[in-house]
Amino acid sequence: PLARRRAAPAGLDIREATPDDRPAIVELCRAALGWGDDPRFEQLFGWKHDENAFGPSYMWVAADGARVVGLRAFMRWEFVRGGRVLRAVRAVDTATHPEYQGRGLFTAMTRHGVEQVRADGVDFVFNTPNAKSRPGYLKMGWQEVGNLPVAIKLSGPSAVMRVARSRVAASHWPLDLDVGESVDDLLARAAVAPRLTDDPRAIVTNRSAAFVRWRYGAPWLGYRAVPLESAVGAGAPGRPPGPADAVLVRARRRGSATELVLLDVLGDSPDLDAATDSVGSAAVGAAHATHALRLGPANPRRGFVPFPGGGPMLTWRRLNERAMSPLANWQLTMGDVELF
Repeated sequence: PLARRRAAPAGLDIREATPDDRPAIVELCRAALGWGDDPRFEQLFGWKHDENAFGPSYMWVAADGARVVGLRAFMRWEFVRGGRVLRAVRAVDTATHPEYQGRGLFTAMTRHGVEQVRADGVDFVFNTPNAKSRPGYLKMGWQEVGNLPVAIKLSGPSAVMRVARSRVAASHWPLDLDVGESVDDLLARAAVAPRLTDDPRAIVTNRSAAFVRWRYGAPWLGYRAVPLESAVGAGAPGRPPGPADAVLVRARRRGSATELVLLDVLGDSPDLDAATDSVGSAAVGAAHATHALRLGPANPRRGFVPFPGGGPMLTWRRLNERAMSPLANWQLTMGDVELF
């Protein structure tokens, strides 16, 4: 059985969300998160919480009688370390109706969710909260793993000032891209190789064809697959790229800049890092982007330099996994931590 409920603020009841609650949840998000009448937000919510390859999200609502006034969702995720699958949840999507803010609902619902998923055997919670919400998570037992390093590739000297003036939130919806091919087309012609690592301490997302199709395959999300073959010649060191080896990219507006994000890479070629940077450099021009971003250490020889202050803070909350792994063990991609 799941753990007992945490006490909710006076007059409110925290309970598991049901399918019948979805219309009320949508209305709550419109009121609290600024969805407005844009139907894409509801589509995104369903993709994230209902269609996830790792399973539907854990979700709770706070009710004042029959009225839904709060939402807390933990999105399922799986990692692999040393051959063992780690069950995780990503703390995403929370909403409190404006009339009920300031009553401790976010804290009560989050603590309630933590107890529920611990009792269900989940190993840990992870997320990348912003500076505004991070203190609240830390008070509830979250720990800072560290800042994930980000590297940037500029399209040219003129991009420096445009990027400097565009340190604002990226647009929510992607720009159309015609580089590479759709992820569905890639999966239709080739099998996806899981990410391999010889380090038994390394933590990597549990990738499969089903995961890649869900995470990057929806056309309206704007992801594209750029084959590694487009940047790595036959004379490159190591195994030549296979037909499913590709870099997954997406473009969005950030202020006056066009930002191309290198989200993930498919393949197990030994020269994968070099090939990824080569593809990224070529794709910046093809996408008419101001710059490209990726997670991972900089490599100035390949045009990717450090992006000061650009990396998100990874946070972790223990559940059934007792010890937090150090930052060096987390082999994450931008696709693992992208906000959507």
